[in-house]
Amino acid sequence: MSLASAKFSAILYGLTHALNFQASRYPEFARRLKEKNFTAQIATVDKSIGRHYTFKDGRVSSAGGIHPKPDITITVASAEIGARLFVPWVDQL
Repeated sequence: MSLASAKFSAILYGLTHALNFQASRYPEFARRLKEKNFTAQIATVDKSIGRHYTFKDGRVSSAGGIHPKPDITITVASAEIGARLFVPWVDQL
């Protein structure tokens, strides 16, 4: 596994925890999470790296791998591009 692949996988894993943490801090965000139930997936175009997220009743859970029937998929060309896209610029923090 390349460094870019490991970084992208770690970012995707942390996203679940970040979403649930923000929901615990911001009641309005938690309310918005309860509005819809669906499964989203983020993966590389070759499907070598992917993670799916299930939004259900205001909670977010996730699992590694490719989901057989996600409601929505975000596809990136490579792990390197995905890692760059999903990390905010330093001046945005």
